[in-house]
Amino acid sequence: MDKLHENIRKIERLSLYALAGISLVGGILFGYVTAQVKNFSGINNLRQFQPNIPTKLYDVDGELIAELFQEKRNLIAFEDLPKNVINAFVAAEDKDFYSHFGINPLAIIRAMAKNLIAGRVVQGGSTITQQLAKRLFTSGERTLGRKALEAILALQIEKKFSKQEILEMYFNQIYLGHGCYGIASAAKLFFNKEVRHLSLEEGSILAALPSAPGRHSPLLNPHEAYRKNWDTLSRMVDAGYLSEKKAARLYHGFWPAYIDSMKTEYTTKTAFTKSEDRAPYFTDYVRQILTARFGKEMVYN
Repeated sequence: MDKLHENIRKIERLSLYALAGISLVGGILFGYVTAQVKNFSGINNLRQFQPNIPTKLYDVDGELIAELFQEKRNLIAFEDLPKNVINAFVAAEDKDFYSHFGINPLAIIRAMAKNLIAGRVVQGGSTITQQLAKRLFTSGERTLGRKALEAILALQIEKKFSKQEILEMYFNQIYLGHGCYGIASAAKLFFNKEVRHLSLEEGSILAALPSAPGRHSPLLNPHEAYRKNWDTLSRMVDAGYLSEKKAARLYHGFWPAYIDSMKTEYTTKTAFTKSEDRAPYFTDYVRQILTARFGKEMVYN
C-alpha cells in the first residue's frame, strides 16, 4: 500500500513538473510570437506587395531579347486559373480551404496521428493560407515559434483577404521545383503551356509538387510522379471534384504518352534553361549598365 501511495505521489509530482514546463514553454512561445506580430507590418502592406519577377529586355521593335532573374516567375490573375487546376491543388493541399479560417485544427491532428503511426513525417497539417504566410513572411525553418507565427499570420491574412485573393497570391508564390516560382513558370517548363490551357490531368501533376518538388517531379522521378498522381486524383474524387471512373480514364489515358514525350527531355532542365537570351553579349553589356545604375536587387527582382 505504501508503495502504491509513493508511486501516486511520484506521478503527481511528474504531472506538476510537466504542467509547469508546458506553461513555461507556452508562455515563452506566446511572448515570442506576440512580439513578432506586434513588430510586423507585412500583412497591412500585402495589397501593394509585388512578387519578384524577371526584368525583360526588348529591342527597338518590341521583341523580347532576354530576361534577368533570380526567381523565374510570371504573374497570373485569378481569372486565368482553370477551375480544374484550382480544384486539384485544393484537394491535394487543403481540402477544407473554403471552410476554414486560416488554420485547420482537425488537419493538424490527422497529420500528427499519421506521422506517429508511420514513424516519420508523411503528411503536413498546414493550410494553403499557412503555406502562403510561410512563403511570404518567414524564413521557413521548422521551429515551434515559426509554426506558431505562421498560424497567426494565416489568421490575419484570412481576415483581410478573400479566398480568391489568397489563391491568386498562393499560385503566384508557390515553389514548384526546377527554379519555378509560381504556377505560370511551372506550366511552361513541364508542359510548355500557358496556365489557362492546362488540362485537369496536368494540373493534378503540378498539385503534387508543393509538398516535395524534387521527389514528385515528373522530370526527375517520373515513376514516383506517376504513382503520386493517382493519389492526387483520388483526393479529387474524395472531394467530389470528379468521378472515380473519370479519374481512372484520365490517369491511364494521359501517362503513357506523357512519359514517352519526356524521353527527349533533360532531367536537369530548369526555369533558367528556358530563359530567353537571344543576344548574350549584348545582354551582359546592358546588365552591367543596369546594375551600376539601379543595383543588383532591382535588376534581378
